[in-house]
Amino acid sequence: MRVTRLFLMLAWALMLLSLSKWMLAESRAADAWPRLTSLNLCLDQYLVAQIPNAQSLQTVEAHQGRIERILRFAPELVVATEFSSPLLVHYLKNHGLDVQILAEPSSIAAVSALQQQLQHLLSLDGMTVSALDRLFDLQPLQGKRLLWFQENNLSFGADTLFTEVIDQLGGENVAAQQGSGLVRFNLEDLWLLRPDIVIMEASIMADTAADVIENTDFALAQTGAYHRAFQQYIEQPQVRVLILPRTMMGCFSYQLPEFVHHISAILGGEGND
Repeated sequence: MRVTRLFLMLAWALMLLSLSKWMLAESRAADAWPRLTSLNLCLDQYLVAQIPNAQSLQTVEAHQGRIERILRFAPELVVATEFSSPLLVHYLKNHGLDVQILAEPSSIAAVSALQQQLQHLLSLDGMTVSALDRLFDLQPLQGKRLLWFQENNLSFGADTLFTEVIDQLGGENVAAQQGSGLVRFNLEDLWLLRPDIVIMEASIMADTAADVIENTDFALAQTGAYHRAFQQYIEQPQVRVLILPRTMMGCFSYQLPEFVHHISAILGGEGND
């Protein structure tokens, strides 16, 4: 009986020692991450996926752009983009906070540079950056003509990240024929350009599961998607419509690997639209 009791006590002590070591390792791992505040929703998505310790990250949803909440959180680093509020950035810098402003990438090389900058700021490993080099090994869009149909009949034309990505995937972005940067097209242009694939964001496409969740209010910007001429075009058997999440397309440069994997899975028969 005495030996059994001693054995149980020893086993209990060893278990407590292992637990203490694990908790210490977790604590050290958490301490390795700086207290970080994001000023951009796209950065929020990226950082939540990268940072294992949620307590070290303050998202836009958490601070809602209120300077007192950010100061109370006391971040060691604030990451912003060119689209972040200049006034908020100015106030935070005046309070002595380290604010790093990230450029919006307009090319694949710029996306790689952004990933490397984030890797340096957050002490990430090189997996994310190196993965960009292998994204375009396959070309699921080979020979396909594609159009990203956005609200207000807009799309990205020539000299944009989107067009470069589509080219690297073996396809052609037909909106590039309309000019450079953000371009506008009408439904007559749609029939003239004749894309094989039309990409739409889930929340502007009617009668989808995502639409029920995301799109609670009709907007005039979405009328093109409901026009009969548009519906007739996408109902053609040779035309494929890919309905992708707004969170992916709206944060294209940060979600580039996810976009490529998603496209490859769908067109490879491993996913569904």
